[in-house]
Amino acid sequence: MIPQLNPATSMLPLGRYGCTLAEVKAQYVHSSQFASSSTRAQIFSDLLAVKAMLDAMNLKLVERIWIGGSFVTGALDPDDIDCTFWINAEEFDALPSNSQRNKLLNFNKKGRLRTTTNLRVEPFLVVRVPIANPWSKGGVSADATFYTSLRGAWDDWWQRVRSDPNKATLPIVQDAEPRRGYLEVSW
Repeated sequence: MIPQLNPATSMLPLGRYGCTLAEVKAQYVHSSQFASSSTRAQIFSDLLAVKAMLDAMNLKLVERIWIGGSFVTGALDPDDIDCTFWINAEEFDALPSNSQRNKLLNFNKKGRLRTTTNLRVEPFLVVRVPIANPWSKGGVSADATFYTSLRGAWDDWWQRVRSDPNKATLPIVQDAEPRRGYLEVSW
């Protein structure tokens, strides 16, 4: 269930919230709060188009999506929807060719999807690596370091708020404090 936005910040309360695509649509497209939005319905439609592209490659490829950024705030007209797509490693490896894997990895290049398709979705892909036990003596095992570091970095990133809303400006250390929540959408 998606909690209400914090009235003081127009953002989700701190944390990760599990939900469905239908709940995202109800809360961030069909809500009376966004009735006069000129972008939300199209952005959500674009997300469904990306879903159709990924499902066409393999229905089991994407396990879930983490959605953060302005779409899950009180912004009336966000520019796009920012998503981390969690990819099943076994299904990724089973794609029939290197060209399909490369096509999928091209989704990960900043701005490429929008440039080539005009879809207002900023996708980031992470192949979820199943690790039986991430721990070893003294910390995280060498086999788990890359994946767990990447997963933690995305969790950290979606909880941040930039002090400068200009996306061209690099984040600063003061931006690193967790101050908002994000969504985990079951595929």
